[in-house]
Amino acid sequence: MRALVTGLFLAVGLTVAAPARADGWAALRELRARLESRPHVADFLQEYLPAGFSSGDSETGRLTLALPECLRWDYDEPFAKSYLLCRETVWTWNAGESSGRTFQVDPEEDRGLDLLRLGVERLAEQYTAELVDGKGAATAIRLEPKGPAAEIATATLTLAAGAGSLAELTYRDVEGNTTRFEFSGQRPVGEDAVELRPPDDLTWIED
Repeated sequence: MRALVTGLFLAVGLTVAAPARADGWAALRELRARLESRPHVADFLQEYLPAGFSSGDSETGRLTLALPECLRWDYDEPFAKSYLLCRETVWTWNAGESSGRTFQVDPEEDRGLDLLRLGVERLAEQYTAELVDGKGAATAIRLEPKGPAAEIATATLTLAAGAGSLAELTYRDVEGNTTRFEFSGQRPVGEDAVELRPPDDLTWIED
């Protein structure tokens, strides 16, 4: 499922940085509570930079969150494609086609945007969280795996200055590829009326 799901992202030692780490988890809890407060949608710009390259690919679309149950992301033309993740089931389909694919994911996996569906307690089992400087006056939370990383080497969630909403998500996989999502235009999901269930007029092929 593009860099999103094939690299999908989305995490303690007793040192002087311990208070900052604790603040990192506090900030993440606040963000999680805000994301779960009501379903909402945001526009995104996704940039994918392969390891060893100075430039990569970019795409735009919309991310819909109805946490803790569902996430949906829809890519714009020219390669319009949608992904819906509810609990442990993923559905993916291309615009204009008569069939799509569906498969199960490990409920404990945290690949890419999957990070957003995992609770803070689950993330704390696998990652350290530290507050770092973001762009301008923004706050950022950097997640790093406690042990050898299976997929993600590091991830950073940047909060919009003053608002505390999720403004950016960047993660680097163990192969050195970097994916960045920049979010804007957050709004209640009702304004876009995006379905958080798979289309019922498609034939679903199980992987």
